[in-house]
Amino acid sequence: MTAAEIIKKKFTKEKLHRFIFGTREKQGVGKQLVVYALLICIGFVYLYPVLYMISTSFMSRNDLLDTSVKWLPSKLYLQNFIDAAKAMDYVSSFEKGILIAGLPTLCNVVICMMVGYAVGIYPSGTVRKRVKLTYIYFNLLSVL
Repeated sequence: MTAAEIIKKKFTKEKLHRFIFGTREKQGVGKQLVVYALLICIGFVYLYPVLYMISTSFMSRNDLLDTSVKWLPSKLYLQNFIDAAKAMDYVSSFEKGILIAGLPTLCNVVICMMVGYAVGIYPSGTVRKRVKLTYIYFNLLSVL
């Protein structure tokens, strides 16, 4: 038997088709390559602006005006963050944000905790249905 005959015997059209496209139980290499290529491209589309903004945030004014500097700044410049924190009064804004987001969340947790206790304590039946409706009502109320 020659080498060509052995290769023809090992690699048939069906085996090649199963290798590239796969079977019901296993995905083929071709499908996996296409899926991973699409995931990498879509991920790059989403990550490119984020990475560019992070890189630009560490640049000084001279680096921003210099056209030869694209991604890596000539030196790490943190004054941009200090200026932004002063301009927006960061501490006060952070406290207000915690108050605006934290207070409704805390109220929702307390209400859900009480309703969950009531649902667990009462036996099933009309009382339990009433408690569930009350839970739904308070949950919708807390969203508003």
